[in-house]
Amino acid sequence: MSKFFAIVVLPPTVDIRSADAVEQAVDRLMRPFEIWDGDDPTPPGHNGCWDYYWCCSKAWLVEDDRASDVYDGQEDLVFPVDRITEDGVVHALVTPDGKWHESNATYMKEDPDWDQKALALLRAHPAHFGVLAYCHS
Repeated sequence: MSKFFAIVVLPPTVDIRSADAVEQAVDRLMRPFEIWDGDDPTPPGHNGCWDYYWCCSKAWLVEDDRASDVYDGQEDLVFPVDRITEDGVVHALVTPDGKWHESNATYMKEDPDWDQKALALLRAHPAHFGVLAYCHS
């Protein structure tokens, strides 16, 4: 089991002022990558990546002493993805088209190309907002 962060890039139609709308969009984008319970944890054609996740809040961000430019209208950590720098790149991204992208880094090896690949994916979504999800797999 491992823990990691993922940035979920929201579709531009999501009202980021509504916590419910943000949560529903994140759930819709993350759901296909849930690790299934039972004898067959990953059905054919299913890329299981998490068994639980939660969206990081501003309170958690402050408590964990992380800095970010967040939208002031709600409690969830919502931010413009085109402002993310290399320092803000995390292990995985989910893009609005429903695709999962992740670093190939492990405890034993680094992925020197991931930061630039992740930034390119984020830059491909100007004027989009994202949510930071803390994932467990």
